Amino acid sequence: GLSPEVERNSSMGVFKDEQEESPTLLPYGDYRDESFFSTLFTWRGSVWPEIWKLVLAAVLFSVFVCFLDAVIPTNPVSNSQADIDAAKLIVNGGIRTSLAFYSLLGLALGFLLVFRSNLSYGRYWDGRGFVGSLVKAARNFGRQVIYDIEDGPESGRLRHDVIRLVNVMFGITMLHVRRETDLSRCPRLQFLLKPEEKALLTSKVYCARTAPDTYDYNTLTSTAGSFHKTVPFPRRPLMVVSMMNALVREAYDKKLVSETLRKRLERTLSDFVEAFNGLDKIRGTAVPLPYVQLVNLLLFIYVFTVPFSLIKHFAWFTPIPSGIIAAAFFGINAVSEEIQDPFGFDVNDLPLEKFEDSIAQDSGMSLHLFDPKAFPNPNMFVVPVDDPQYSVESIRSRLPIEEPSEPAQSNEHSSLLGGSRV
Repeated sequence: GLSPEVERNSSMGVFKDEQEESPTLLPYGDYRDESFFSTLFTWRGSVWPEIWKLVLAAVLFSVFVCFLDAVIPTNPVSNSQADIDAAKLIVNGGIRTSLAFYSLLGLALGFLLVFRSNLSYGRYWDGRGFVGSLVKAARNFGRQVIYDIEDGPESGRLRHDVIRLVNVMFGITMLHVRRETDLSRCPRLQFLLKPEEKALLTSKVYCARTAPDTYDYNTLTSTAGSFHKTVPFPRRPLMVVSMMNALVREAYDKKLVSETLRKRLERTLSDFVEAFNGLDKIRGTAVPLPYVQLVNLLLFIYVFTVPFSLIKHFAWFTPIPSGIIAAAFFGINAVSEEIQDPFGFDVNDLPLEKFEDSIAQDSGMSLHLFDPKAFPNPNMFVVPVDDPQYSVESIRSRLPIEEPSEPAQSNEHSSLLGGSRV
C-alpha cells in the first residue's frame, strides 16, 4: 500500500510534474517503456515482495531434505520392482518418492491456479471497465448540463452545483469501493460538500442484526431479527445520484430544462447507477473461500513435498529446481490475490486518484470555457498541495455560490433528495 503522504497527495490532485518528482509515488503502467531486462529485474510492483519468504522457506526445506536423504539409506530395488513402485505411487526406497505422483498433482494444481488467475484477471478488467463507464457518464452528464441548460437567473448556480456533485459522485464512489466510511479520506470532498450534504452523507442507519429473520414451519409464525447498531449508509453514491436528480428536477420546474433534455439527463444518471452497481458487485463479491482454501492447501503440500521426488534426480542440487517450482506456483497465486481486488492502494491496483483528478480538471475547464467571466478559475475542483491560494478556505471564498454558515436542520435533508423545499 501507499504511505499516508502519498495517499494525501494523490487524493488532493497533485499536478503531474509534482508526481514525477516525488520518489515515493508508484509509476502505474510505466513498465511498458522499460527494456526486457529492466522489467525482468524490477522489484517494485512485482510479486517478489510477496513471495520471497515462501520461496526461501521452500529452498531451505529442500536443503534439509538433502541432509535427510544423506542420513537415511536408500534401499536398492530391482528394475521391475521400481516399475511396480512407480505405478503404485508409493515410496520406492528411503525418503525418495515417485515423480509420477507429483506430475499428476502438479497438473491438477496448475489447472486450479490458471483458473483462479483468469477469474482474478476478469475481476480486474471488469473493475476497469466500470470505472471507465463512471468517468464516461460524468463527462457526458457534465457536458449536457453545462451547454444545454437554458440561461436564467439560477442557471449559473445549477450548473456549478451539478458539476460539483459529479465530482462528489466519483470521490464518494472511490471511498465506497475501498470500504472507507470517513469522508476525510478523500480531501476533495471537504470543500466540495455543503454542510447539509455532509450531514446527510454521514447520517447513520440500522444495518446489523443480532439474529436473522426466522420462520417456524410448525407454528407458521415468523420472528424478525433485531438491529443492534447503526452505521453510515452503506451505499452513499446512490444518495449523490439522488441529489443530482433533484437538481435536474429543480431545473425542469424552473423551465431551464426541456422535457427531452430531462429524459436524456435521467438516462445518463442511470448510467451512473449502472456503473456503481458493477463496482459494488466486485467490491462485495469475494472469490469463494473453499476454492481459495483448496488452492492454498494443495499449493503448500506440493511445494514442500516435491523435494522428496526431486532428490533422486538432482541430489544436492535439489534446492535449485525446488526454488524455481516454488517461485512459479507461489508467484501465480500471488498475482491472482493482488489483482482480484483492483480498488486498493497496491502498486498494480487501478489509479482511482488519477481518474478523480481527470474529472476535476475536465469539468472545471468545461465550465471555464463555457463562461470565463462566471467561472474564471478552471482549477476550481483541483486541489494542488502546498499552495496557499488553493487552500480549502481560499477555494470556498472563490466558489460562485455562498455556503450556509450553519449546518442544515434534519428537515432540510428531504430537499436535497427532491422532497419539499424550504
